[in-house]
Amino acid sequence: MLSAGLMMLALFWLLGAKTCGCCWYSGLPWFLATGGMATMEFRMVANVFGMRSHGVILGLVFFCDTVGGAMTIFSRYVSILTYNYNLSFLTLRYWLSVINLVAILVA
Repeated sequence: MLSAGLMMLALFWLLGAKTCGCCWYSGLPWFLATGGMATMEFRMVANVFGMRSHGVILGLVFFCDTVGGAMTIFSRYVSILTYNYNLSFLTLRYWLSVINLVAILVA
């Protein structure tokens, strides 16, 4: 709950930012909350799904997280080349849906 609250605080702080310094200062609670959420993932998955499927579920979550991060970089590259954000979001949505379908079929 504390990590989720810190994340919301950082997002609202970022939405109300008027200067560049506010953007940088909103990063501190965001990074603290991200670290708190990352340490809770292991324990939450173990409590909800059990230790038998712990590695498979966490591997799938981290794989999708890594691919999602790579796809956002690819989406930014497409938007720089084409000067069109709509095309980059459409390609991002398409590839993430394909990756989700593959992840569902593998699991």
